[in-house]
Amino acid sequence: LYVPAAAAAAVVGFYFFPQAMLLLLAFAAWALFLLAVPKICVFLTEFCTLAYFFPKGGPFGHVVLLCLLIAYDSPVLLLPFSAFLTLLWLYPRVTLAVVALAVCLLLLPLLRSAKARLLLLL
Repeated sequence: LYVPAAAAAAVVGFYFFPQAMLLLLAFAAWALFLLAVPKICVFLTEFCTLAYFFPKGGPFGHVVLLCLLIAYDSPVLLLPFSAFLTLLWLYPRVTLAVVALAVCLLLLPLLRSAKARLLLLL
């Protein structure tokens, strides 16, 4: 009894409100996708989809959200993060190269200790 009533309601809904029903159908498909896939896969899927459709805005939006999340409790960080985000928007390659260099310099002591331990094992 419920299946024919649901089918009739869907047909009437699609007839009178096609755009709203398509949005509801897309929302239902996304909700089923969220239930079927683990959360990390959903995050990666969303990030890759945004990066594909919005090559500059998708990853940049995630960096902005990450900066806002870090600076939420300490408003002192808003000025450096805003300068970083401005440079990232205007000069993405140079800014990411400087960030990669900083990460490499931070990892250098770890790599030196790993090299020393590896040489001790050999």
